[in-house]
Amino acid sequence: MDHKSRLSCLGIPALLILLLLQGPAPPLVDDDRATIPEPQERRVAPARDYVSSMIVRPAAKHLNIPRDVLQIFRSSKEAENINELDEIWDSSWFINRNFWNSLTLDEFAKGPVRSGHAPDAGPWKITKCKMDGVMPGFQIRDQKGDSYILKFDPPGYLELSTAADVISSKFLYAAGYNVPENFIVIFDEHILVPEHNLVCAGAQREQLSSPNGLATFLQKLPHTEQGQLRAMASRFIEGKIKGPFSYLGIRKDDPNDRTPHEHRRELRGLRMIQAFLNNSDVKQLNTLDTYVEEDGRKFLKHYLIDFGDSLGSLSIRPKNARDGQHYLFDPLEIMKTTFTFGLNRRGNNSTEIQYPSIGYIEGSTFEPMRWRSNSPNPAFDNMTKRDGYWAAKIVSSFTNEQIEAAVRAGQYSDPDAERMLVQILQQRRDRIAEYWFRQVAPLDRFRFTSNGLTFDDLAIENNLDNAAYTKYEVLVDGLNVTAASQNASHISVPIMVTDSPLKVQIRRSSPNWRELQVTVIIRSVDGNPAVVGIQR
Repeated sequence: MDHKSRLSCLGIPALLILLLLQGPAPPLVDDDRATIPEPQERRVAPARDYVSSMIVRPAAKHLNIPRDVLQIFRSSKEAENINELDEIWDSSWFINRNFWNSLTLDEFAKGPVRSGHAPDAGPWKITKCKMDGVMPGFQIRDQKGDSYILKFDPPGYLELSTAADVISSKFLYAAGYNVPENFIVIFDEHILVPEHNLVCAGAQREQLSSPNGLATFLQKLPHTEQGQLRAMASRFIEGKIKGPFSYLGIRKDDPNDRTPHEHRRELRGLRMIQAFLNNSDVKQLNTLDTYVEEDGRKFLKHYLIDFGDSLGSLSIRPKNARDGQHYLFDPLEIMKTTFTFGLNRRGNNSTEIQYPSIGYIEGSTFEPMRWRSNSPNPAFDNMTKRDGYWAAKIVSSFTNEQIEAAVRAGQYSDPDAERMLVQILQQRRDRIAEYWFRQVAPLDRFRFTSNGLTFDDLAIENNLDNAAYTKYEVLVDGLNVTAASQNASHISVPIMVTDSPLKVQIRRSSPNWRELQVTVIIRSVDGNPAVVGIQR
C-alpha cells in the first residue's frame, strides 16, 4: 500500500493529503484504530458522577493553591494530539468533515443517518421502559429488527426537546464527532405494543400492567393537532456497548487510548461547539464507547449522545436566561452572590419565550466565554486559544443554508419558530467566530497554487471583516514580501521555495482589529513546494 492509500484508509481529509504528499508527513500519533482485546463495560453510577464532577474535582481545583499560583507564571499546556499543521488526525474520536470538505445540504440534513435505518411503520414492540419523572422513555424494536430509544417532549412543549436532539446531532456530525442516528417520528399510539414480559422501572410500572395502562399513560403526553404522538427515535449504536468515556485521563483497558482526554483537542474544542448549540448537559454519562469491527480491525469507538438539553430546551422544560451561564452547583458563584448582595447576577435575566417549541436561547447577546455546561468539565477547563480557534473555524464553516437544512430536520410545525431558530444559530455562529478570530490570526487552509503560497482569511470569508481594508505583511526569513494577489478571502504570496525550510511570517492588520500573526514553514520536497508546519 502506497503512502497516499495508507493516509486515505485512515480517513485523512483530501486537502491534508495533498499538503502531506508535498512534504514529510507528521507522525501518525492518533492512529488509534488498531485491534485490541475486548474491554469490560465501564459503569458509572449517576450519583457518584454528580458528586465527583460537581463537588470533589472543583473543590480540589480551588484548594490547589500552589498550582494556581504557578499557572499565573506559565502558559497553558497545548493539546497533545495535534500535528505539525496544528490540526488533529482522523481517529476513533473525530473525523474532519465540514471545515475541510463542505457537506452538501443533503449530506448536512442527513448527518449520521444511513439509508434504511429509520424506524418502519410499525407495530413497534416496547422492550423496556422508564416511567419516572416527566420525561418517560421506551426502548422499542421495529419490524425489521432494529432497536431504538424513544423519547418524548415535556407536557405543554411539543417539539421542544425532540427537535433539539435531532438538530444538534446534525451539527455535531458535520463538525466531526461520532453521534447516533436520531429521527423525528410522528405516529398513532396503537402501533406501540408492550412485550408480554415488559420490564418497567419507576413508580408507575404497575399502571402499565393494567389492560388500559399504556393508553392511559400515553394520553398524558403532548399530542399533535392530529392527535398523534411525536417522539425522537435514536437508533441503537452499532457494536458492543462498553460504557461512557471520561473527560479526564485515559481508559486503561484500551491500548489505543494514549492521550489524556483533557488534552485531546476535539474534547477541549467541544466546549465552543456545545456553546454554539447551547447544550448544557455535557457529562461523561452522555458519552458512549462501543467495541466495533471496521476494516477488519476491532477497537473502541467514542460517541457523544443525548442532546435533549441543547438549543432552548432543558429536556423537562424550556431554558431560562440563567441556564448555560453557571454550573448547577457553583460555590464560587454562590459566594459572589452573597458578598455582592446579588449584584453580580444583574444583566439579561429575561425569560420571555416567544415560541414554546424552541424555548429560550440567546442570539445577538450571546457571549461565548460566559457559557457554561451544567458541571465543570476537565477538557473544557484546559481549552487554550488555539483549541478555541480550532473549534471556532468549524462552527464558522456552517453556512446559512446548512443551518437551515439542520433546523428543518427538527420538523417544527410553525415556520416562524423555525426561521427564528435559524437566525439565532447564525448569530451564535458569528459571535463565536468573531471572538476567536480576534484572538488568533484567522488565516487558514494554506496551500500552493499557481500564484504561490495561498491561504484563506476566515474573517473575510465569514463577512466579519472587510477585504478592502485588510493588509498582510509577509516576511520570508525576515525579508519583506508583498502579497501579490487577493481575490476576496483568498490571498496568494509569490515565494521562491528551496530545499531548505523557509519561515514565512504573515501579519494581519485591519481597522478595529488588533494585529495578529501566523508562521508557516515551507520547503521544496521532490521538486514540489510544500507546507510542512504551521505555528499559531
